[in-house]
Amino acid sequence: MAQGQGSGGIKKNKGKSGADGIMAAIGDFFHFKKHKKFWFGVLIFCAAIAVFSAVGHSMAKKEHEAYVTGLPNEARETENVKDTFYYSQLTDREQAAYKLLEDDIASMKGGVVTFPEKLNGTEYTRVVAALNDEDLSAFYAIVDVPMTENNVYVKKTDSDLLKITDSTIAKAILFLYPAEGIDEQGSYADDGTVQNIDQISSDLSAVNADRLKTLQDLQAKTEEALSKAVSGLPEGAGEKDALLYFLTWMKENLKAPENLAKDANDLTTMHELFEKVYFRENISCAADGEADTNGYAKVLCELLHRAGMEAHIVFGSWGYTETTGYVLVAAKLGDETVYIDASGANSDSLGGAQILSKAEAANHMKFNTYFQYE
Repeated sequence: MAQGQGSGGIKKNKGKSGADGIMAAIGDFFHFKKHKKFWFGVLIFCAAIAVFSAVGHSMAKKEHEAYVTGLPNEARETENVKDTFYYSQLTDREQAAYKLLEDDIASMKGGVVTFPEKLNGTEYTRVVAALNDEDLSAFYAIVDVPMTENNVYVKKTDSDLLKITDSTIAKAILFLYPAEGIDEQGSYADDGTVQNIDQISSDLSAVNADRLKTLQDLQAKTEEALSKAVSGLPEGAGEKDALLYFLTWMKENLKAPENLAKDANDLTTMHELFEKVYFRENISCAADGEADTNGYAKVLCELLHRAGMEAHIVFGSWGYTETTGYVLVAAKLGDETVYIDASGANSDSLGGAQILSKAEAANHMKFNTYFQYE
């Protein structure tokens, strides 16, 4: 149907041109002439909202700039800092489980891990989270499939581990990327019992030479990238200088993967999970420069540690929605703890800011409850 004919089209307005013609045409479509005052009111309201938003964004940006300007820039430590923020909060039996897993990862001993003492769901969650968030070099290891002493997968009946209040978790499976049996599937009975647990454990304890070489190459490239970033720090750079430098370095050297969601949905094997997702969530992302939000945060944490600064990962829910998980980095600048949106993925809702006070971070993110934050 030609424009201006029939119902629903914008009619031609003879004798009018330019802005008058356009307004007349729009007026016909919206019955502008009949409701002229109403539509002028709508336009004025929309314009006011746009101006208010722009002014608010500008004010927030200036406030953030003033906050960053006022942060201390004290001298950095000369040695690497080891992050123990989470480990120091673990109980004795949680620490015993942590050390066992840490040792098995370092010695490339995959398979079933039996904990020194049984854990409840919160304890198990704390151990695994501390391991993931502090042992940043262990990006080739995943701990999963928590089980009872009779090899019953505890998440079969309840996927929320925090609801498991009894100490029933006796073991879990340690998946290592170079393991020979990394892609072997578990066989589950109706009650959640892992029926082929012995075979799985045996196959996961053997190392595949080709994947081990792939891992070693990835480790070398990761180390090269991170070392180069630290070596580029200007001489005499203070703590704040280092933080700002590393944020700039990440903007120039890291980017979000284009097909991360598709890759995650297309996974069919465990080794694909490592290669297409997990390596991008850890410091290994520095090797090829493709990082998700977790990868950005862990790279920043690692760089700050190497620059002699205290820092740790902070997980929670962005916007208090409980469904949108997010990650920040907490770093010490003198006596001040700042929270950093390392990837800048939520910069729009932060007025373009990446460095936040704890109060502002808490306004946007609900921190996980199974650890204590300052």
